[in-house]
Amino acid sequence: MRSKRSVSFRADQPQPGTRDYFCRFLLFEETYDSADDARYRLANLHLPSSDATAQVNEYDRVMRSGFRVGTVVYFLQTDAIIFWDEVQRFAKELFGATPGAELTRVIIHAPAKQIVGPERRERVC
Repeated sequence: MRSKRSVSFRADQPQPGTRDYFCRFLLFEETYDSADDARYRLANLHLPSSDATAQVNEYDRVMRSGFRVGTVVYFLQTDAIIFWDEVQRFAKELFGATPGAELTRVIIHAPAKQIVGPERRERVC
């Protein structure tokens, strides 16, 4: 990874039907040396980045949605399941409004024991 930036967002209006639930998420921009490196990162958004700290947990990593433009990967992440639908909707809108954006789809051919961390293995397997 050549560079990484992130910006935190919080809605200025509460979610419909609530008084104090304000959608919040992070927008990440990661720049790579090649388009192939960016494709690989996008295909593996659920994994920690090479510069990840211990505070990036598995729960946060699964609530990510993103796309790439050339060598740059953009993704949104939230830490609250209540906001996940809204974050996914916004990521799709952002993707559609970004010229040259590309999604990467991955088909995982591996048993659950190989693709989830040990902290979730007991619940999944």
